[in-house]
Amino acid sequence: MEAPTSRPTLTQKEALLTYLPLAAMWILMGIEQPALTAVIARLSDATVQLGAFGVTFSLALIVESPILQMLSAGTAMAKDREHYRRLLRFMHMLALGLTAFHIVLSLPWVYVPLLRHVVQVPENLIAPSHAAFALMIPWAAVVGYRRLWQGVLIRYGRAKVVPNTMVIRLVVTFALLVLGFVTEYAGGAQIAAVALIGGVTAGAVSSYFYARPVIRDTLKPGREDMVVGYDELLKFYVPLAATSVIVLASRPLLTFGIARAPEPVRSLAVWPVVMSFNFILFSLALALQEAIIALLKTKEDFYVLRRFTLNLSIFLAVLYLLFVVTPLRDLWFGGVVGLADNLRELVFLPALIMALSPAIGSFVFFYRGVQVQQERTGSITRGVLVNVITLVAVLFLGAALAPVAGVVSAASAFVGAIFLEVVYLRYYSKRTSLVLAEFHGR
Repeated sequence: MEAPTSRPTLTQKEALLTYLPLAAMWILMGIEQPALTAVIARLSDATVQLGAFGVTFSLALIVESPILQMLSAGTAMAKDREHYRRLLRFMHMLALGLTAFHIVLSLPWVYVPLLRHVVQVPENLIAPSHAAFALMIPWAAVVGYRRLWQGVLIRYGRAKVVPNTMVIRLVVTFALLVLGFVTEYAGGAQIAAVALIGGVTAGAVSSYFYARPVIRDTLKPGREDMVVGYDELLKFYVPLAATSVIVLASRPLLTFGIARAPEPVRSLAVWPVVMSFNFILFSLALALQEAIIALLKTKEDFYVLRRFTLNLSIFLAVLYLLFVVTPLRDLWFGGVVGLADNLRELVFLPALIMALSPAIGSFVFFYRGVQVQQERTGSITRGVLVNVITLVAVLFLGAALAPVAGVVSAASAFVGAIFLEVVYLRYYSKRTSLVLAEFHGR
């Protein structure tokens, strides 16, 4: 680990100025999902197409999951030009492997039995879901390259331009959604898939052009003999990738549980809408991880950032509740998203339960950021295993004891899982003196 640099103690204002561009990046990404569901909800056969897109997107997230941590890897490990080149070669290998995996899953004799016999989604969702999934073959590769280049920008103090790449992504996504809405050239799930791929590709290209001057002019030449080997890189990255794989592989468990609970079709239609709204505010917690990695240098910084996290947690809880318990709920889910009345009546209880998730999630990403900064990533994977075990227990055992609509069971499982994850991460940090022990003089 690099030695701490000598600089004045971090302030709340400095933390906020670093955090805000990253939060803007995530909030812009969060806007994308409601836009997709809003268009699907206004096209033909909306209930089936919403359910199909929810299944498609869950599986696409599993495929891309090993590549998601390239944002943290770029922020933490792009120490010089040689380290960057090592990361880029590593990224090439990941992109080839995951694209090949997506192609195999897209084969009809693989995808259809998977959904029919393993996930067991309703039969009428399988065909539109398969068509949408096949359109998303480039998904993992373009997301990975974008996140690597954004990580480089964050590490070298260019976080303020990262939201620009997301604006470009959204402009392309929205343009393709409008085209699909006007022409209705395909089913809603396929239109959403095309818009997603177009948007993420535009985001990756723009990230490269923003990062290229940093790579060319700012990254200092490194010594080849000092560059981390692939074994060290794997030791750092594999636990992070495993974290994403486990988290995103667990999301279809939610779909799996919803499909077996009461009111499966309506719940499957409502769940992606609830999750897309949740992601908007949950993304403000997600932004903390890279901010922590970039800013945490001393013991004093740790306490400043922990206080910042507490303030953010309270703010997100209050904001979420404002949207759930006031008329803003009908304005959003009815007016903006366009859910039909028979679907909107299912939203309130799961949305109320999910109101806790961004507040709890703030501390999850705070502790993850601390551990990535210290290059102790194995504990993050163990925390996620606690998350998934809780998710399965609440979703399946809880549903058996209290047979409520599937979307309510899924929301309860989601919140319970992240709560126990943050309990574990806090316990681990205290038990191992993980929190910047070298600055405590231990």
